Amino acid sequence: MYALKGKFILFALAIILIIILTVLVFFSFSQTDNQDDTGTTPIKQTGSENKIPAFKTITNIPTTTEGIDENSIEVKNSIKEIENLYPHLPYSEELVSSTGVDLSILIPSREFQTNSFTLSVEVFGIDYNMPVDDPNYSNMQASFLEGAEKIFSFIKSKNVDPKKIIFSWGDRLFIQERAQEWLKDVQ
Repeated sequence: MYALKGKFILFALAIILIIILTVLVFFSFSQTDNQDDTGTTPIKQTGSENKIPAFKTITNIPTTTEGIDENSIEVKNSIKEIENLYPHLPYSEELVSSTGVDLSILIPSREFQTNSFTLSVEVFGIDYNMPVDDPNYSNMQASFLEGAEKIFSFIKSKNVDPKKIIFSWGDRLFIQERAQEWLKDVQ
């Protein structure tokens, strides 16, 4: 009887260990960012040059040896403009881009923003990991730029200057890098 009970306990522990390892492996793969450094082919969007203003991002704001320079004019201006936008948030919109991609745009309300000096914005429906040589790459880029135009138009419609706001595009580094890369191509 005790031998059977011991084997059952060992079997149960083995099953639990397999489940834990499976979950850990799955979680580690789902959290891995694509760090592709292949470069891009600049694609100019017709008319986008005038609709997307020069912008600041979290990666190009003033810093000091202690971190972000919260006393810089750029950070202070961003805080002021974002404060003016808060009464109009959250903002969300669903649309289909001209390339047929279903987009969901979101600018969360104050309580879901990361900090006071950056504006977190999301454009869902885009494959930000798509390789540059993929035939659908230019469709993803064009669709993202259409979403960005909607965001900038919304901000301007609330008498807020998007050129003074520091943007954080998405919550993952590879999304922020790809978004900045695409926006840089049209500025």
